[in-house]
Amino acid sequence: MSWQTPDSELAELLQRALVDQDREAFDRLFGSQAGRLEVLLRARLPRVLRARVDVEDIMQETYVRAFQRFRRIPDVTPEVFRRWIVHIALRELKRAFERNAGTQKRDVVLERHVESASHFPKSPGGTPSSFVGRLESAGILAEVLEALPRDYKEVILLRDFEGQPAAAIAERLRRSPGAVDVLYHRALVRLSTLLTERGLSASRY
Repeated sequence: MSWQTPDSELAELLQRALVDQDREAFDRLFGSQAGRLEVLLRARLPRVLRARVDVEDIMQETYVRAFQRFRRIPDVTPEVFRRWIVHIALRELKRAFERNAGTQKRDVVLERHVESASHFPKSPGGTPSSFVGRLESAGILAEVLEALPRDYKEVILLRDFEGQPAAAIAERLRRSPGAVDVLYHRALVRLSTLLTERGLSASRY
């Protein structure tokens, strides 16, 4: 799976999908984000739902919803598109939670993530990164993320999978920006160790 499509390629696909209304271009846009979305959904799916909710079903719902709303994105750029598709996926995850766990049981963590993903500030530093470009299954990376300490898992998901800007991550984790940078570095080292133990490459690029 490809997790790091260059901005130039995404910009071309966006142009074709929006202006030329090219369905194949939209499919390629969605496909460029599918690996990252699948890992994020698996990592965010509450344990109580894992036996009842299929991530592939949420991915399908995300695709349909995104296709229906695609032309409404304001000032679309590759970075905005990445943030927007995450927003759609987390919304569909929340709907799956409500259908299966009941609307009376609010998942505060999920709601907070959905709310933060509904805004599209441009974060500096390029595109969200791929951690393991050669993984055969997103499920493997989701399992390894699950084995990380909670703060490690959270900083990786927020920064590299949700594409949250540094200020938002610092506020969410209640740490200074400098402390978040240190946490992120330590999280990547630990992630690399766990992946290496499973015989996998942990190259982010």
